[in-house]
Amino acid sequence: MSKEKIIEVLEKHPAGLSILEIAKETKLHRNSVARIIKELEASGDVELKKVGLAKVYFLKKYDGIHKLEYGFTGKNISVGIGISDLEDGFNAAVSAAKQAAMQASKGAVPKFSLVFVSSRYNSQIDKVVNGINKILGTNWIGCTTDREINSILGYSQGTIEVLCIDTPHLYFGVGVSEDYRKDPIEEGKKATIQAIENCNAERSKFATAQFIRGTKKAFSDIIKNPPYLILAFPGGTYYKNKETVPGMEGEFLEGIKSVIGPFAPIIGASASQDIEKMLNFEGENYVFANGKYYKDGAVVCFIISELYFSYGLSHPYDTTETYGIITKTSKDKKIIEEINGRPSGEEYKKLVSKVREKFSLDEIFEKIFAKKYEDILIFIKYPALFINPFGDSYPLAFRPDPKGKTIISPQRVTENTNFVIGKYNKKKAVENTSHSIIEIVKSMGVPTFGFLFSCAARGFLLHKSGLINEFINNINSVLKTYVGFFANGEIGGSKEFRFVGFSDVYLIFFDKVITE
Repeated sequence: MSKEKIIEVLEKHPAGLSILEIAKETKLHRNSVARIIKELEASGDVELKKVGLAKVYFLKKYDGIHKLEYGFTGKNISVGIGISDLEDGFNAAVSAAKQAAMQASKGAVPKFSLVFVSSRYNSQIDKVVNGINKILGTNWIGCTTDREINSILGYSQGTIEVLCIDTPHLYFGVGVSEDYRKDPIEEGKKATIQAIENCNAERSKFATAQFIRGTKKAFSDIIKNPPYLILAFPGGTYYKNKETVPGMEGEFLEGIKSVIGPFAPIIGASASQDIEKMLNFEGENYVFANGKYYKDGAVVCFIISELYFSYGLSHPYDTTETYGIITKTSKDKKIIEEINGRPSGEEYKKLVSKVREKFSLDEIFEKIFAKKYEDILIFIKYPALFINPFGDSYPLAFRPDPKGKTIISPQRVTENTNFVIGKYNKKKAVENTSHSIIEIVKSMGVPTFGFLFSCAARGFLLHKSGLINEFINNINSVLKTYVGFFANGEIGGSKEFRFVGFSDVYLIFFDKVITE
């Protein structure tokens, strides 16, 4: 019976416990615990890990999360990743946070952390936040997700991910809007100013670093590698009694840009929920900051970096020769009423019919697995692409309204906007993002860690079509330590930064100081 008690406790603590902690949890004498642990070690059920002077014991089946290759310890930075899918939200949060903190800072509170929580924990969101706060304090940000993605499990569902960062070379400031939809542009502006003011960088040290950099580096290097960036996690679209509560991510982004300008790097994604619930007009999402959660909030994190970093955006679509023009929108520019002077829902289907492959295996496959999602799949496989003046294409994440007559746009669109119909390319779907990162690696070296934010609809299609493992394997080949999630919308770019859909955006850091 005592052995079963110990195993049950270790099941709840994948990150492991000391003899004293096990004794406290099981209410057994420490000598009894030590004896039984020796027996479990001998039988191969339990393993030992030394964390500083402490000895921590964990179940062998959790040995993967204790392997150091999932974190990173370098010359200038240490990073740790923790993952948990325990049923209890508090225990899952504590477990994931402990794993990450042990790798990044030997169990001490790290400098900063990011936490991404599966929407399956929405009903336990209080417990999750309390669990994270217990281990990490309140210096962390994050949001809820559709699905998760990381260098430990690859594609996963129903987990809590924690990435802890410990370094003297990154400085973080957090700003929050508790209800950003009430005035998203103004709230974006306020949250950004708050984040900048809360950044704890020493101005004299920053000025010295930039002076040294200016004397040692070419101006081309300084221009290409700015010392600051923004992470943004606004609340995404959710549903209340089948009614849409739209996200205002694009407008919030406008507010951020009004403070930092149009070309400073802004990377992030919308707080999200299970995509299959979204397709049925259900679900809600949350953002996290300062040890609290917000249902209608948005979070901005201003980062000053003395380390090299890079970023990018990719999507899996080819452009076609089929064009359209948005000719009528609602007042808030979120409902497209007419395309080419005709009702938008009907006209979009006509445009897609010009490029859609008839009688393809994909068509048959769609009818088998997702007949009820047929309307939304049109927009995922054949999205509208906006082409900017630089020649870059950005997918517009349109979706039908519940009645199918008009089109809902997460991005604000104006009348007389031109777009081209895109066409899903399966090869690009599994290769484009990793190839994009490889190009950066060629010039900057191997990255230390990264974040990847991918479209939930894109992940849904990769998963259902059996391509998700190939996509993950390609990412793992170029990023050894990363976390991220599948989202309702992404924020990123290369020359300019937009709120987009059906895309991947990424942010990667290097163990190299910009003055070196």
